[in-house]
Amino acid sequence: MSEDTTKLSAEVAEIEKETGEIDPEPKDQRAARLGREKTHDFIVRGIAVGVVALMMIIAVTNPEGFLNGVGGIRTVVTDYCSWFIILCTFLTLVLCAYYAFSKYGKIRLGGKDAKPAFTYFSWMAMLFATGQGVGLVFWAVAEPIYMLLPGSGYPFLGVPETFLGANGLAWTFFHWGIPAWPIYALMSLFMAYSRYNMHKDNTYRGSIENLFPKGARVPVGIIVEAIVVLVTIFGLTTSLGLASFQFNTGLQHIFPQLEASTALIAGIVIFFGLIATLDVWFGIVKGIKKVSNMNAILSFVLVGSCFILGPTLYILGVFNESMAVFIDQFMLYSGYSEAFNLAFTPDYLETWNTWWSFFIFSWCFAFGSFTAGFISTISRGRTIKEFLLSICGVGGGVCIIWTTVVGGTGVFAALQDLSIAEAVTADSSTGLFYALNSVMPATPIPFILTIVATVLIGGYIVTTVDSGVVAVSSFMSPKANESRTFKAILSLCVVALAAFFLIACGQQVLSTIQFT
Repeated sequence: MSEDTTKLSAEVAEIEKETGEIDPEPKDQRAARLGREKTHDFIVRGIAVGVVALMMIIAVTNPEGFLNGVGGIRTVVTDYCSWFIILCTFLTLVLCAYYAFSKYGKIRLGGKDAKPAFTYFSWMAMLFATGQGVGLVFWAVAEPIYMLLPGSGYPFLGVPETFLGANGLAWTFFHWGIPAWPIYALMSLFMAYSRYNMHKDNTYRGSIENLFPKGARVPVGIIVEAIVVLVTIFGLTTSLGLASFQFNTGLQHIFPQLEASTALIAGIVIFFGLIATLDVWFGIVKGIKKVSNMNAILSFVLVGSCFILGPTLYILGVFNESMAVFIDQFMLYSGYSEAFNLAFTPDYLETWNTWWSFFIFSWCFAFGSFTAGFISTISRGRTIKEFLLSICGVGGGVCIIWTTVVGGTGVFAALQDLSIAEAVTADSSTGLFYALNSVMPATPIPFILTIVATVLIGGYIVTTVDSGVVAVSSFMSPKANESRTFKAILSLCVVALAAFFLIACGQQVLSTIQFT
C-alpha cells in the first residue's frame, strides 16, 4: 500500500470516527475541484463578523435606540413579509410530498451502495435534538395555555368554543409539527443531495451555484453563504436565549430561594456554552450523539410520566378532538395571514401572527439554515423517500404526541384554574413547569419531573449549539481550516453573543432575541 493511500485511509478513518459519516475525498482535493479559495472563506467570515460586531456596538452604545430600531424593523418585516413566509411554509410541505412519492423518492443519498452511518434511533434522536427540541419544550405547553384566555387574539376560524383546549393544541401541532418539519426536511434534502450525489461540499453555495452562470457563481455564492451564516448565528442566539430563560425557571422551581436575574441567565448561557464547546471538540459520535440519545430517553420519561400519572382520560379524549380540529382546519391555518389587520400597517405588537405563525415559521427557516447542514452530515445512505418521511412523519408525529401529552396536561390544569393561563401568558417559560406541578401534586412526583425537565432543557441547549456550530463551521470553511479548535472558538463566539445581548438589553431581551 502506497504512502498516499495509507494517508487517505487514515484521514477517512478519522473523519468517520469523529463525525460518523464517510466522505472519502480529501478536503483539499474537493476544494480544488470546486474552485474554492481561502479568500472566499475569509470574505464570508469577515462579513459575518462585521455585521455582528456592528450590532453589538450599537446595542452597547445606545441600548434604547437599538431596541426601538428592532421594533421598527420588526413592524416592517411583519407587515410586508408575513404572508410570504406562511405561503413558503405550505409550499415546502407540498414539495416534500412530491419528492417523497415521485420517482425521485427511490434515489439513495450517496449512491445505491451507500450505507447509513447511524442506527435509526440515534439518527432520529439527533434529528429531533437539532430540529425542534428547544422550541417544542418551550412552547408545547405555553402556546395552548396562552390561547385559553379571552382576548388572546386567537383566530378560531369557525371552530366552536367548546373545543377551546383542542383549538390551542391544534394550532401547536401546526406550528411545531406539520408543516414546520418539512421546512427542515426540504432544506436538508437539497444540501444532502448536492453533497453526496452531486459531489459538492457541505455549503449553501455548493447547493445553488449550478443555477447561475459560471462568472456569477463566486460572488453569488459568497453573498448567499454570508447570509446563511448570519441567519444561523442569530437563530442560535434566539434558541439559546429562550432555552436559558426556561432553564432558569426550572432552577427556580427546584431551588425556590434562588433569585432570578439577568446575570444568572447569562451565567446559564455561558455554562452550557462551555459544555457545548467541549461537545463540539469531541465530535458528533463521542459528543452530540450521546447527548442526543440522553435527551431522547429523558423525553420518553417525561411524556410517559405525564400520560400515566397525569390526566390520562383527558389526554386520550383531547387527542381525538385536537387532531379532528387540526385536520379540519389545516388549510385555513396554512393560509391565515391576518390580511385585514396588515392592510392598516399596525405596530407589530398589535398583530397575532407576529407572535405566532410568522415568528415560529421564521424561526424554523432560521433553524433550518444550520439544521440542514447538520442533517445532511448524518444522513448519508438514506433514500430520499425514507429521508423525507422520517423527518416529516416521525419528527412531526413526535411533536404531536409531545404536545398532546405534556401540553394537554397543562391545558387540563389551566382549564381548572385560569390563573395558570394568566401566569403563563405573563412568562411563557413557566408553562412546562405548571404542567408538571399538576401531576400528582401531593407527592414528590412534580419535583422529580421538574428536575428531569430542567436537565432535558440543558441537554437541548447543548445539542442545539453543537449542531449549529458544526454546520456553520462547514459553511465558512470549504477551503480554509475547519479544525476542532476553530469549531470550539466559533461555539464560544455564539455563546458570547447570546450572553452579550442578555446583559446589554436587560428585561427586554426576550423580545429582542425573538427578532434576531
